Amino acid sequence: MNYLLDSYYTRSPKYSSEVESVTLDVNNLVTSLCRQIQKYDSRFEMSVFPSGSMAEGTKIGRPDEFDFILCLDKLNDITDIVMTDNLLKSGFASLKFKTTQVFDEYLPFTDAVGYLLPILFLRLFYDYWKRALNESHQWKEGNFYYNVENSMLKLFAKPVCTFDVYWLGSVYKQLRISIDLVPAVYKRGWWPINTDIDKITLVSPDIKAAGCFLTLQTKALKILLHDNDCISRTCNTEDPEEEQAKKRLLRISAAPAEICLMKSLPDDFREAYVLAKVLKKVCPAINVETKQYKLEEADFEYEKPRSTRPSELIKSYMLQNSVFYVLDELKMKNQLEDELEVSEITLKMFNFLLRFVDGGHMHMRPYFLSNDINVFETSSELSINKTFIFHLQREFSIKLMLGILNAKFPKECLAA
Repeated sequence: MNYLLDSYYTRSPKYSSEVESVTLDVNNLVTSLCRQIQKYDSRFEMSVFPSGSMAEGTKIGRPDEFDFILCLDKLNDITDIVMTDNLLKSGFASLKFKTTQVFDEYLPFTDAVGYLLPILFLRLFYDYWKRALNESHQWKEGNFYYNVENSMLKLFAKPVCTFDVYWLGSVYKQLRISIDLVPAVYKRGWWPINTDIDKITLVSPDIKAAGCFLTLQTKALKILLHDNDCISRTCNTEDPEEEQAKKRLLRISAAPAEICLMKSLPDDFREAYVLAKVLKKVCPAINVETKQYKLEEADFEYEKPRSTRPSELIKSYMLQNSVFYVLDELKMKNQLEDELEVSEITLKMFNFLLRFVDGGHMHMRPYFLSNDINVFETSSELSINKTFIFHLQREFSIKLMLGILNAKFPKECLAA
């Protein structure tokens, strides 16, 4: 296990120096692009909040992935968070403008009663970002270059804007770096009213003060964002109130608190989390046999074994929450004084995930948010059989990593 950590996480001074240079330059680049967008449109005044594994200090491998939350400061100043009773179990909230005086400026992004329509704001944001990336002065100095032929990926369902740059350094040559940007409203110290933050074991004053984001992700994903008449079709609607309300929703993210907690974890728990990520990365693809469940009687697609990639089924967010819960349980049981090896903590993390394997339901609460939110991805569009297969693949993936750790696990199928 030490070999895996040394190979994927520990860096020599020569590499560490260039990683610091890459990190600094990526931060400066994103900040410069945000300033450029603000010149286009003052409504998009933003500050940069580094997130993800690079911000946590848990990145494995090369410094080729960066994540940023772009805090919409001006929008933050003129809005209030609204969280009605019907939103308590949804993981979403809404933003309402404080006064009608701002409506003239923000009218294209509001509904008839003064709520922000995030998907309309996003549409213009992506247009500005693409324009800023093609400003030649951004690339005249430094070690980066941008290939204009590379398309900028827009994931409206997340919502994430992803683009690539290339680094030319003394250690890393032609390093392709992926940068993810998530626009959000950040009211520092804000928590959902159904989260009793003071009762969470690992919460410190700094974590409480970090609070949550509202990312511009909405439940209304049926709007065609490439349609030039998007605003007209969205605002001039006769949809029921319930459907109109979905267009106002912004997803709650506890990323600020999660990053703060991850940075404050004891070193052995941070290393255990990193080791789990390394195991996920090196875990080989497997075929999961399903014939014994006779699913082919319902559909011939189940006749063949299911190709399974544990690295894709087990997400870093699942591992992050599992290490929080493992530390929480040990602290509650007064077992932190027991000296555990890093690999033993990682073992506890995977065993914790295994608890939630179930054929019809696989649900784990995020450490900081409501129990109505699920760490494991779910989709109502999947059939019962496909949901079962998905859970079966995830179970085999967890057991495979337990096997790599030379640990025992239940032989019976827990998902069945």
